[in-house]
Amino acid sequence: MIKRTITISSPSHLSLDRGQLVVYNKDRDQARTLPIEDIGYLLLENDRITITLPLIRSCLEQNVGVIVCDDRHLPLGSLLSLSGHELTGKRVRLQAEPSKPLVKQLWRRVVVSKINNQADLVRCRDTACALRLKELAREVLSGDSTNREGAAARQYWCALMGPDFCRDREGAFPNELLNYGYAILRAITARAIVGLGLSPEIGLFHHNQYNALPLADDLMEPYRPFVDEIVLSLTVTGSTALDKEARGRLIQVSCTEVSIGGLVRPIQLAMSMTTASLAKCYEQGKADELLLPSFVT
Repeated sequence: MIKRTITISSPSHLSLDRGQLVVYNKDRDQARTLPIEDIGYLLLENDRITITLPLIRSCLEQNVGVIVCDDRHLPLGSLLSLSGHELTGKRVRLQAEPSKPLVKQLWRRVVVSKINNQADLVRCRDTACALRLKELAREVLSGDSTNREGAAARQYWCALMGPDFCRDREGAFPNELLNYGYAILRAITARAIVGLGLSPEIGLFHHNQYNALPLADDLMEPYRPFVDEIVLSLTVTGSTALDKEARGRLIQVSCTEVSIGGLVRPIQLAMSMTTASLAKCYEQGKADELLLPSFVT
């Protein structure tokens, strides 16, 4: 079942009533209700939002990703359940002690998938670059020891956004669109990881001590080009800011359809398939069980 993404942008009081999210708009003096079980993500964008503890508890029990935004509307953090799956203990133990060859092969598959998706997206703008990216994908070694990911990124961004573009979190537009989309994607990934009984703190490649979600940063890599596709369409149609319309488009990345495991699924479900397959890889010690997305052809 595809869960809904609910964005609260107005001054509101959020509470729980018999399994229902109650959203009381403080400015309009009116309320609406939604079943908690239908919600996947609750995005809080206004400084005058208040929320009750019973609602927070219910969201955690239902594995609802509660995402809090800063004053620029950029996702700042999210609440994640600590009891998302009955096999959490077993799966985290396997995740914490994998063989190094397995981890390196898993990361290789992630990087290959990412570069191939970048190639498929950029083909509409630069066929020659797409062919070069496909070649780089074939050159990826175990653990990406020769950093084909970095080499691909340099060519990809130039072809996709132009020679003057520099991908930088603090950089010029449309970097803020990319930041927003990736933050939403990161929350989707973290929710799927917790829901399948894995720990988002134990990564494959990302290991920064200040990063609380390294596994989410790993698994979202092949999904990034689907955010890039939305950002590209926004810039082509004249978007110049991270306004309400742009944020609405980027939030819908969870519904973007991808091809995975021979099926077409929205990213929200595909991410759960990726995470479930990773758990299977840890259990069987085989990297080839990992399911990763590609563009629907």
